[in-house]
Amino acid sequence: MTLPKFGTTTNPSFDVVQEIREIASLDFDFVEVGIEEPGGAPRTIAKKAPRINRIIARHKMFVLGHAPWWIDLGSPHEIVRKAWVEECKKIIDAGKKINMQKITFHAHSQSTVLSDKAMRREIIANYIDNMKSLVDYAGGSMTVMLENTTEMPSLKDFSRIVSKVRGMGANLDIGHAFIEGGMKSVSAHIRKLGNRIEHVHMHDNHGKMDEHLPVGVASIDFRKTINDLKKTKYDKTVSLEVFVPERMIARISAEIVREMWA
Repeated sequence: MTLPKFGTTTNPSFDVVQEIREIASLDFDFVEVGIEEPGGAPRTIAKKAPRINRIIARHKMFVLGHAPWWIDLGSPHEIVRKAWVEECKKIIDAGKKINMQKITFHAHSQSTVLSDKAMRREIIANYIDNMKSLVDYAGGSMTVMLENTTEMPSLKDFSRIVSKVRGMGANLDIGHAFIEGGMKSVSAHIRKLGNRIEHVHMHDNHGKMDEHLPVGVASIDFRKTINDLKKTKYDKTVSLEVFVPERMIARISAEIVREMWA
């Protein structure tokens, strides 16, 4: 059995080079770079790409990317959608400079908009069109992924977008899926998305809020989650999206998951 590769995410509030250096020092397999202001803006990534690439090569790591969660590619306002697509292309361009293998965008929208059935259909159609555009723009250099979110909670809607965009993968966020319906929701996401899952975010919560806690301190049954993933033969990449000041906690979470997986 092949184990997934494990990594963690940079905090875009801080200097991206220092963040990558710290993650590399903890012997993760990869770093997931937040391409987001202030510390990880696309222009900053491009400017610091030579330094980033040297660190990555020295530690024999690889790079994934994470776009800002608030990008609204489904907006009913055409001018807004077009602007966001152009910003996403800048993010992809920055990712290419650091040999990014995968890039995550988010299924994000306003809940008040999604409450209207006709408008929800429009939002989903806009996402399908714009994700196709980004997959084409990225070409074969990186895998474009869409992450399930609490802002667009319907598995039916999310899986429809994924199924309609050839070449796009799903980034399955376990914490987000858990908030939408507990372990039944987590299992349903894994079962429904199956081999379209290209990446997994793991972090814990109590089922009410997106807390991004260390693995095992709250309510998610990670052993069941891992068993469900193993049934799909998942062996790609797992990011410990643990938002605590001490990054060693993310490393400990990765070791807990690795032991459960073995």
